[in-house]
Amino acid sequence: MENRENTAVAPRQRWTDEQIHAIRNTVAEGATNSELEMFLSLASRYELDPFAKEIWFVQMRGRNTIITGRDGYLKIANRNPNFDGMDSDVVRAGDKFCKEGDNIRHIYGGSNRGAIIGAYAVVYRKDRTHPAYVFAPFSEYCKNGGVWAQYPSAMILKVAESMALKRAFSISGLVTEEEVGYQVQSKTSQTNRPLPTSDPAEEAKVELWQRFFKTFNGDKDKAIAKMKEIVGNKPSREWEEAEFAKLNGWLKANEAKNQENTTDTEQEEIHKVEVVTEQEEQEEQTEVEA
Repeated sequence: MENRENTAVAPRQRWTDEQIHAIRNTVAEGATNSELEMFLSLASRYELDPFAKEIWFVQMRGRNTIITGRDGYLKIANRNPNFDGMDSDVVRAGDKFCKEGDNIRHIYGGSNRGAIIGAYAVVYRKDRTHPAYVFAPFSEYCKNGGVWAQYPSAMILKVAESMALKRAFSISGLVTEEEVGYQVQSKTSQTNRPLPTSDPAEEAKVELWQRFFKTFNGDKDKAIAKMKEIVGNKPSREWEEAEFAKLNGWLKANEAKNQENTTDTEQEEIHKVEVVTEQEEQEEQTEVEA
């Protein structure tokens, strides 16, 4: 049997004995020396903090697997200067969804959009011509019960985003709990309690707020007023899928409207140029005839 002391762990220059001992007894409980060495190496390479629950071990099919979350991948992407943003959304049966090349057309199907079909994510890099695209079918990843039953939209969206981020930044050696459909139940050796995980509903609220904040150019009062106009005075802690759908629907419609306005402005500019050009041609013809 392999010795499980703190010896023979390669990245020791980055970890104190106390830290290694704490990691072995919490987020990497039961790891062999080789598994712990790989764990610490990946944590160092991707700058993920085990003590902040950004990377951990779980038992899957009798083997320890190194796990992170969607936010772990996003942290890796945000540190890369070539990361140029990400688009993602949930597709439902009543929506119109089409992908042609790198272009995606997604139109919500009204207030009753139907069952979840899946989710897509597109990750852009400044140094690449084509973005990384992933579509995650809901039927392939949905798990009965637990957080999947309570927040199906947030979970399938995390799957698509995780896979697209992983593909865009060539992340290897890690998987996310969303990708493998594993509800983390890691434990500490002393308390035997599950480690805290992020709340998809709270993350969805934060993401919505950020989008509204950006839409109103950072004006907090206007953003809050608009959100209340859409969902009423219902506290955000009581929001359900209907409220999220209304807010996302308004954002989608507003983006489409802005796009139309941009197109109209461009057409007006083109028309002005055409008029000026026509006038210049007429003046030149008049000079020639004279």
